[in-house]
Amino acid sequence: VPSLRTAGAPPEMSPPPAHRAKVAGAADVAAAAAATAPEVAAAEAGLRKPHTGRGAGAAAPARALPKFPARPRRHVRSTTAPEMGIVAPLIGANAPGGASARQQQQQQQLRRNDSQRNFHRDHSQSDDLLSYARPGDVFASKFPASWAEEGLRKVRAIGSGQPYKQSGGEALAATGGDGSKVKARLEQRKAPGAAEFGVQLQVIWQWARESRARGTWLGTVITRLLPLLDPRQLYFISGLVVMKQYKDFVALLPHDLGRRIFSFLSVADLCAASQVSRRWHEVTTDNALWYIKCRERVTFPIEGCSSAVLREPISWKAVFMEQAKLKRNLLSSKYNVRTFAQHSNRVLSITMDATRIVSGSVDRTIKVWNIKTGEVVHNLRGHKRGVWCLQFYLKNTLVSGSFDAQIIIWNLLTGTPERSFQGHKQAVWCLRVGARKSFLIASGSCDSSIKLWEGHTGYCRRTLLGHHSAVYCLELDEPNNLLYSGSGDKTVRIWNTESGVCLSEINHFSNAVMCLSLNNGILAVGSWDVVTLVQARSGEVLRKLSGHYGRVEDVSLKQAKANNMGRITGVVVTGSRDKTLRKWDLSTGRCIQAFRGHTGSVNALAFESVRIASASDDHTVKVWEMGA
Repeated sequence: VPSLRTAGAPPEMSPPPAHRAKVAGAADVAAAAAATAPEVAAAEAGLRKPHTGRGAGAAAPARALPKFPARPRRHVRSTTAPEMGIVAPLIGANAPGGASARQQQQQQQLRRNDSQRNFHRDHSQSDDLLSYARPGDVFASKFPASWAEEGLRKVRAIGSGQPYKQSGGEALAATGGDGSKVKARLEQRKAPGAAEFGVQLQVIWQWARESRARGTWLGTVITRLLPLLDPRQLYFISGLVVMKQYKDFVALLPHDLGRRIFSFLSVADLCAASQVSRRWHEVTTDNALWYIKCRERVTFPIEGCSSAVLREPISWKAVFMEQAKLKRNLLSSKYNVRTFAQHSNRVLSITMDATRIVSGSVDRTIKVWNIKTGEVVHNLRGHKRGVWCLQFYLKNTLVSGSFDAQIIIWNLLTGTPERSFQGHKQAVWCLRVGARKSFLIASGSCDSSIKLWEGHTGYCRRTLLGHHSAVYCLELDEPNNLLYSGSGDKTVRIWNTESGVCLSEINHFSNAVMCLSLNNGILAVGSWDVVTLVQARSGEVLRKLSGHYGRVEDVSLKQAKANNMGRITGVVVTGSRDKTLRKWDLSTGRCIQAFRGHTGSVNALAFESVRIASASDDHTVKVWEMGA
């Protein structure tokens, strides 16, 4: 206890007179306790002098105090004079009553001070944060020195355990009610600004990377720094921590394995996954992955895709997107209609490609229309009677058949006929043109015969006989060397184009077969007011569509697909003598839309992509653009 009265203490930190009396009382208690050990008390009494008070009203001089044994501590410490002046009155406050709660608190405070000093002593060599603010240092070269000094002071204060954040009541008590000091203390409580916070964070990060002692020190600094931040800074740090917790497993996998995993996702999920990261975008846009999706959803051969999409190498994602857009537009109920009126009589036949529409009429002319402007590009004359059938060969070649039993091949660049050949005895009702270089032309006539022609020479390669009535419609399956024909004898026959042999016959129909459409192995057959869907090879009936009030004159089947369970999907467009066109959904067998606008019978139609062109007895051609 006498060691608390250090001679070197400043005057303002010395115990006041009132406390000297309390210290004297504590000395009496200590002397009584020392009586039980005379040898210790005698030794101590010879080494001490009684304490003499100063000033008026001072207490009587106290007797010599014995020296108690020093409290065992783990680390040697030297208490400074200012600490003595503050701690002494606190210890002596409850001395007459023996060891009190105040003394226990004081001892705990001393132990905490010991641990902090020992900590700084152990880490002073490698963890001096102020060293980062030296001129020429890596950190000091990036930030102003004033920022570094202020940031490092706060970081060091946090690490040393000094209270950086105080409540308003504590600040007021510590300053004795001085409002200016309270305001200054409250200013210190504000969260660091963006620049200041960046400096502190950079210092801690740099120190954590270079320092060897990263355990308790780093945890202490971070724990005491976080309460000083505002919500925005805490949100930013939490985001960084969360991102560091997880690793992108796709980036760790081989490309083929990642593509295999993503192949099980739906198209909507793939589009969402492509926005996660660059690596995910690279995998989800892989051409092989979209080829798998095309095999699942897209009808082969690919229909309605522009040549830019199908150029080599094929972009399967672009194919899938265009086919999806096509399907969406096909099922859409919105459309825009345009009318082309240049013919002087009934329009009997029609065909089209991406930029042109070609129509044949009873007025013995063939008109080539610009599909965008509606202008007549060519007016072809050469037939002696009405033109019943038309079809493109390649891009600039047109083949036509007429009531005059002639077949004429036209050059669309010049608008003139290249050659004509005649072999049928009666009117040519229908024809189909192959896409191969052999230029195969199949024609059906009112004389019940089918002829196969070589388009380059006009040579009739073979005549197919078997029907008992006029042949009204044909469909050519050139890759399989098959030809399908429909006749007034209520049958559909399947022919081999190489041998000319009739392979099979389909006779499920109660009326004349007026129109056929083949798509992906499925055949749509129009017989009177009913359209029947059958498997092309086996003749099995898949579905029947009924809803027209007149004979179905033409039919076009797109996007057809049937599974092993007999479920069929696709779109069918039909034209009838009831003056309407109808669009059907094969998955339900229902008519999803009726196109009304013609004032006469619909004799023919052409269906490509999202556009339908129709020819009618009202002397007009109408173009129906879906999804407009």
